[in-house]
Amino acid sequence: MSVIGFDRPADARTARALVGVIGALGMAKFALLVIELSLVGHLVRSPDATVVQVTLLVVVGLGASWAVLRHQRTGAAAIAAAAAALGLMTLAPVTASHHFHLVAVLLVLASFVDDRAGGEPAPGATVAGWPLALMRCQLTIVYAFTALSKVNADFLSGLVAHELLGTNVLGLSLPGGLDRSLPFLATCSVLLVVGEVVLALAVWSRRARPIAFAVALPMHAGMTLLAAPDLVTVVEIAIFTTGMGVLYASFVEVPPGGLRLLHDGGSARARRLVRLLRRLDVSGATTFVDARPGSAGAALDGATRWEAVRADGSSTTGWRAVQVVLASSPATFAVAPWLAFPPVRRWATRALGPSDRAVRPGAPEAVTEEVGGRGRGAVAAGGTPSAR
Repeated sequence: MSVIGFDRPADARTARALVGVIGALGMAKFALLVIELSLVGHLVRSPDATVVQVTLLVVVGLGASWAVLRHQRTGAAAIAAAAAALGLMTLAPVTASHHFHLVAVLLVLASFVDDRAGGEPAPGATVAGWPLALMRCQLTIVYAFTALSKVNADFLSGLVAHELLGTNVLGLSLPGGLDRSLPFLATCSVLLVVGEVVLALAVWSRRARPIAFAVALPMHAGMTLLAAPDLVTVVEIAIFTTGMGVLYASFVEVPPGGLRLLHDGGSARARRLVRLLRRLDVSGATTFVDARPGSAGAALDGATRWEAVRADGSSTTGWRAVQVVLASSPATFAVAPWLAFPPVRRWATRALGPSDRAVRPGAPEAVTEEVGGRGRGAVAAGGTPSAR
């Protein structure tokens, strides 16, 4: 069970952020149903009992999802939104889809997250981790189910891909007429099934997980762009893709004790990047320290522009320091692995500096910074913590 993480606490800020995204997904899906079902037109022309009931369920779903997004009585609101979704799929089977089922499941899982009202949790605060462990399990379930559902003659022969590529709303096509080649599409279809099985398993390995993160993002983006016959379906697939992103984000691990990112505050480029990283640091795991070379007691030497220091004193420099920070946030975890991709790594090395994994002896024993009333680890003597 420790591999899945049922007994492991979860970062409170990360859990709260995922709940907010789930609320936004619920709102998007219920709002999309208003368009798909032409509810306004039906209410005006023929307001029969079924139309009224469907409309009421959509309104309840929208309102409850809004409450989840706003972190207001999250448990009850999430259950109400999920119940509205299940009621709609029962009362109006035309609304049922794998995507809507996923949104309903996410809402149920959000109801279990300890998302108490009272503002943003303090950096480093934790909540029970089993709801996020269920999200991790759900990711594997989704991929296993979708892979098995594709094991049929129509899909594996490439016919389904041929039809979808021939009708996508953006009019995109593959170079060289490959989107009309059944042997090529059949090969891609088989690889997609294999890829989904591999992703279902790879996310459970710390070593393979970054590769899974890097592969999943373009795979789902490609599905959104190439497999949607109309704009409504584009939004539908985008909702599903974001939902899968929430499940992937449940695997993000915030380093114990947080991180300190030492940076050259004298560089305008560094200051701009720090501002961006601070906004994207949803978990609040990183303390940004202005340690420009040449200042009294500065932690950085002239050859190092970036250094990420963990609570145990180990550190990473250069582009890998920024990668470590990106990997610790649910907003940027999927981007982090791409910094190691050779073409991107060459650019990152020039822009952020070369990387090593040197250990900074004695770093944990330096001065401790207080953030939000909580100790957030060491700050090297002379370094100036950037205000959050």
